[in-house]
Amino acid sequence: MIKKGIIIIIVLGLGGFSMAQTNIQDIAREIISNNLSIKARVLENEMRILEDKGSMLPEDPEIVGAYLWGSPSFIGNRTNLAAHQKIKFPTYYGIQKNVNKISSELYDTELDLELNVVLFEIVDIFIDMASVNEIQIQLSERFERLTNISDIAARMFEVGETNRIEMEKAKLMVDTYRQDILMLESEESVLNRRLKAINSDIPLAEFDLNFDDFVRLFKSLEYGEYNTDNPAINYADVNKRLASAGIELSKTGFLPDLQMGYASEAINGEKLAGVEMGISIPLWGKPNQVKKAKIKKDLSGKRLELTSQIIESEWDNAREMANKFLEIKNNLEASLSSLKAMDLLEKSWELGEISLLDYLKELPFYYGVEDRVVEAEKKYYKALLEQNKYHLGILFGM
Repeated sequence: MIKKGIIIIIVLGLGGFSMAQTNIQDIAREIISNNLSIKARVLENEMRILEDKGSMLPEDPEIVGAYLWGSPSFIGNRTNLAAHQKIKFPTYYGIQKNVNKISSELYDTELDLELNVVLFEIVDIFIDMASVNEIQIQLSERFERLTNISDIAARMFEVGETNRIEMEKAKLMVDTYRQDILMLESEESVLNRRLKAINSDIPLAEFDLNFDDFVRLFKSLEYGEYNTDNPAINYADVNKRLASAGIELSKTGFLPDLQMGYASEAINGEKLAGVEMGISIPLWGKPNQVKKAKIKKDLSGKRLELTSQIIESEWDNAREMANKFLEIKNNLEASLSSLKAMDLLEKSWELGEISLLDYLKELPFYYGVEDRVVEAEKKYYKALLEQNKYHLGILFGM
């Protein structure tokens, strides 16, 4: 469970961190240190804790004074002074202290949940950025290859070794991949703006990510289970314990409030003074409060059970999807590696076994397989992210 003090240290201490490194944890911590929703949650929790402390204090004392004139005048003047202090039965304060302690745990768990939501969005963008980077490398290689082919086709056309259709086809493919590069640059720009927004609109230093970064990132979570320090389950559990403590607190409604005070009265030189003691009689509505608290406990127990079931199901589903995408990625990579299809295709064209047009027709098929490898790997890490969406605080040491 994340502690308030840790977050405060992150918020106050990492503001000047330099992101020359491409370590995912360091970049994410820098963004968290600037994120406004996390800062707001920390301040809100501090405010709620102070409010809870106020519940341990008795009501404000009351002091009332009076100066009365007599009529007729010989009756004289009369002065009154009274001071009263009302307090709960002592049992209440011990139970309320325990309720406040559990409430503090609840606030920390809510901060955990908030942190995991922000980290999820950050890592989700990171995965997209790594995917864009991988595709950019591939597109650059393809663009260079096709540009060379287009140049060769133009020279071949000049000497009559190829026809205009093949030459124009080569130029068209170059233009197509040029547009793909521009679209990818636009996508990269959008991802950077999204990340900047999470970073409270503070510009980020440039950094590069690739899929190898996520191999290291998720490796430390291989031991985990769906309920290992899971803030969503913890939140439901703390609510259940808070509801149980609420039953005991509601029972204090059957205990009387105590009142103590001082009073004095003076008239015609005569003066009386002494102490006052009082006690309330709890009659109305208290049994219903206890019934309500018991129902709340039962309800929180059902929510804890339901939360655990839902998260376990989501965990298993995401793990299954991750394994499937990893299998697809490995199979496609193995096929590309073993067949060396691109080399064979290019060799066939160079030897004149196939025409330039046939060569250009086949290229998109092999490029499509490479794209599917990148897509499968991206989905694999997205599935891992979904599986561990409640464990990101642990993953980043927060």
